[in-house]
Amino acid sequence: MLEPEMQIKLLIQERPWEHEPDREEWVHELTGYKCTVRRHQTLGSLNGYVAIPKGHRVWGIFYDKAPLENIEVHGGLTYSDEDEETGEWVLGFDCSHGGDFSPRLLANIMRFSSHEDLETMLELKLRTEVYRTFEWVKKEACSLARQLKLLDMKGNSI
Repeated sequence: MLEPEMQIKLLIQERPWEHEPDREEWVHELTGYKCTVRRHQTLGSLNGYVAIPKGHRVWGIFYDKAPLENIEVHGGLTYSDEDEETGEWVLGFDCSHGGDFSPRLLANIMRFSSHEDLETMLELKLRTEVYRTFEWVKKEACSLARQLKLLDMKGNSI
């Protein structure tokens, strides 16, 4: 039997994750916030992050608390923590929700599965899941930066 990665290559013609960077950082030009896209090492899917400075009205507020509950980003916010080096508060989202295709997760499932018809399982996942490309996640991170800037501009009262 072929290794899972080879089975994936035979069944999936377009594999953008093989040609995308695993990490990129940039400063969003309209907001001045540092944005990052980073690949999850185990899952192979991408995560997006935005760092806001101290003084931002939601600095230190965890992603599942008001007023962050109204942020519209893929799958909702799933991360918040202080960057100890910069003092910025980092908020993020991931692309490994139901309906998201995670290439490394699939390879691991295939590797350790006793399922006899792995090709059928792979074809089902490909019909029902979407891989979120690097460019797509980068745009979503920029959208998050804009929303966080607008939230800060609403004033300092929460």
